[in-house]
Amino acid sequence: MNLDPEPFDLETYITRYPVTSETRLQRLLFIAKHATDNDLSRDAYLMAERQIRENLNVRCYKEVFGHSMQKSGVTYDPSWVEETEIATQTSLETLEGRLSAAQAHLQKEAIRMAYLAIGEFSRQRGDLQQALRAVMRSRDYCTSRSQTGHVCLLVIELAMDTKNYQQVHDYVAKAEHSAIPGDVAFPLKLKVASGVAHLAEGRFKEAAVQLSNIPVGDEYTSIGSSIASSEDVALYGTLSGLASLKRSQLQRLLETQANGFLDLVSPLRNALQLYCRADYPGCLQILNQLYPNLKLDMILSPYLDKLFEIILQKCCIEYLKPYRKVNLLRMAEIFSLTVDKLTSTLGGLIGSGEIQYAQIDCLSNTLERESHIALKYRQRDTKKKILAMEQNILNDTYAMMIRVSCLENDNSDRRKQPFVDYMDSDDDDRRVEPMEIVAGNPEDLY
Repeated sequence: MNLDPEPFDLETYITRYPVTSETRLQRLLFIAKHATDNDLSRDAYLMAERQIRENLNVRCYKEVFGHSMQKSGVTYDPSWVEETEIATQTSLETLEGRLSAAQAHLQKEAIRMAYLAIGEFSRQRGDLQQALRAVMRSRDYCTSRSQTGHVCLLVIELAMDTKNYQQVHDYVAKAEHSAIPGDVAFPLKLKVASGVAHLAEGRFKEAAVQLSNIPVGDEYTSIGSSIASSEDVALYGTLSGLASLKRSQLQRLLETQANGFLDLVSPLRNALQLYCRADYPGCLQILNQLYPNLKLDMILSPYLDKLFEIILQKCCIEYLKPYRKVNLLRMAEIFSLTVDKLTSTLGGLIGSGEIQYAQIDCLSNTLERESHIALKYRQRDTKKKILAMEQNILNDTYAMMIRVSCLENDNSDRRKQPFVDYMDSDDDDRRVEPMEIVAGNPEDLY
């Protein structure tokens, strides 16, 4: 039975993120550009335009709405752009003046605060590179581990916004040595940042390890969802876990997170339970139902097809383990796949060695796996035949070399003598004249 996908609730989805965060804006624009529903796309554009105006983000406003876009439903306002540019330039000059004054008086704390203020102002305007440079400069004027840890978190957030994931990993390593006293959520923030960065780079195993062990509660809620919401953590951890973790690890995850973050994504929790119960078609059916909505997630979207393909391969491998011979027509019907798609998937798994001792019969549409004991005996017999063949080839080669050497040295009488001695010299009727050897073609010696 095919289930219809659930409608995408934009209002509920976007309220997970802070109103002024860059993450919220990027996700709205991603949905607006990739949604197949025109109404959903228009709503996302309108919400993005509202946030851009509130943050005075002139740069993003020009990039998104500067061209005529009927689909967006937003009318470009050049007068607002001009007025906002003048106002933001005046505010930036004021902040830079405060920085100059602090530097003139050599006040480290004032310099640090001035750099952070410039960084926050540039971030709201959409100048993320300038914001990143200002925040990184403020780290030189930190006087405590708490300040250093706070700056590292800001750099991590900006690196995520600019999709500089290597910088995320670098500053996560630095921040681990700068724990903020009394902030129990600090190590969780680092885990979330590291896990999301791994997932954005396509490293599912590392992402699953980082994201599947995070207790979602009051501690994580205090993070502010600046990088990923609690639902995102549950979603990313479960999907990457299904693609990369073993069954025993997934069962342990179900036990330890019975009342944890899995409750935030109940469909994926159900899919995980079905996988652990060996109901692989049911697991895949739930994932296919969620596919259209998951495709609108800007972190998952580039790797979603690859994730689903890996999960399908794992389900096929687990499904075939108890069987020696499987009807592919029946299996394709159970998995709701075409025979060609299933055959292609299984052929790739056999070729990569994920499914061993198996072969596909395309005429009868069956897959047959050979038992390990039978294969062992067959390999032993084959090895014996190969060794015997090798010895025969060597013997023939040595004989050929000796005969050719005799011919080259005109030593053919040594071959005639054993043949003559073999004959009975007293019986003239049985005597046979020695065979003459012509030194022309060595093949004539056989």
